[in-house]
Amino acid sequence: MVFFCVLGAFTHFLDFKKPQIPTFDGKQNMVFQLRKKLNSSEKYRRYEVEILKVVNSGSAPFNAVISVPKADEQLDFTKYYQTESYINRVEAPNNNFQFNYAKYLSRKNIFHQAFINGEVITVPKKALTFSEKIKQQRLNVLQNIDHSSLQPRNKEFLKGIILADRTEMDEETVSDFNKSGLVHLLAISGTHMVIIFWLLIWVLRKLIPLKFRNLSIILALVFIWFFAIFIDYGSSVLRSCIMITAYYMFVLLQRKSDLLHALALAGFMILIFDTNQIYDVGFQLSFLAVLGIYWLNQPILKYLPKPKNNFQNFLVNIPSVSLSAQLATLPLVIYYFHQYSLVSILANLIIIPFSEIIIISSLVMTVLLVFKIDFSLFNLIYDGMVNTLLSAIKWFANLDFAFFKNIPMTLLEASLLLLSFYFLRDVLLKKDFKSAVRFSYGMLIFLP
Repeated sequence: MVFFCVLGAFTHFLDFKKPQIPTFDGKQNMVFQLRKKLNSSEKYRRYEVEILKVVNSGSAPFNAVISVPKADEQLDFTKYYQTESYINRVEAPNNNFQFNYAKYLSRKNIFHQAFINGEVITVPKKALTFSEKIKQQRLNVLQNIDHSSLQPRNKEFLKGIILADRTEMDEETVSDFNKSGLVHLLAISGTHMVIIFWLLIWVLRKLIPLKFRNLSIILALVFIWFFAIFIDYGSSVLRSCIMITAYYMFVLLQRKSDLLHALALAGFMILIFDTNQIYDVGFQLSFLAVLGIYWLNQPILKYLPKPKNNFQNFLVNIPSVSLSAQLATLPLVIYYFHQYSLVSILANLIIIPFSEIIIISSLVMTVLLVFKIDFSLFNLIYDGMVNTLLSAIKWFANLDFAFFKNIPMTLLEASLLLLSFYFLRDVLLKKDFKSAVRFSYGMLIFLP
């Protein structure tokens, strides 16, 4: 453990080299290319770009966030862009309780922003890198969804739940997901990847003879990794892919699977390439949720009816897994966002089983739109399912009495609450006085 802590600190020291940050006065003539699309505002589309050249400046290429009016043509990866704009440093907030966007961007080596309101000159690229080709293909699929006959709100939902693109989703829908505690449905995570993987396994086993059973597993693993690259491999996606791969490597090698080893391997592989990921809220919540399920799921299952078949087992595991993940992530959710929805427990119990059907339907819909196949009947059915889902989520979100905001929480308090939940396992399993005292001490220290 000491070795890996020292290795992590040394690797982060190598990564943490603050670059020379150029400063600019007045309007600048710049040439840039697209790197990533970011969340849009009401008037602007926002992008992460690489500014290749600033005319009459000796600065090296650097990254920046730019805002382009929605009336202008969308940027893509096949062109270079040239325009005039003011380039400003991203400033830190005046108050400690405000989100430090400058610090967040600095971990991605971004220190500048620009707003473009003038003419933009485009020049086609002579050749695209392999990464740019994949990103452009994903952008083409997103545009195919935009041109489909689905309802506008459902188009954005489809792009979010399968292609990890929430950049154009309206604020009301995002707010409904946040208030109902179901925002994890819009983040491609372990639930999505496992459902997609099992669907692939089921299809491949129907097509491939039983004696080539291992081949279906290998092909499914290859597909989910290609899918992860295609949707721009966020930390939750990488974590899921590494854990699924590690688990099924144990199966292929006929070894006993181990969740903690798979989770540790996922964390090691992500952090060895980018140590700044450890500061990412999504990274922390993702790993903490899995640890919570590992630590609390079985103890909670002891208090639920024993299932007699696979269907009952599925129904029983929904509340136990959901409650385990929510208890584990509760301290960090309140610490970072200072809000929590009590209705999220009930909402997850009702929505999660239905979401599996939605994820599979969304995947099929995306595949059809990749090939520009637009079935009116299937679109109508899909619109109906998504509208039902969004209506249910909105109903939960409107239960204001169960939504608490502006909750104060320090890092020390979050740590004490996590420690209390750690002792909760022994309380549920052993039911002895010593375990109850440990849990009670943790909660008593936390409450003041």
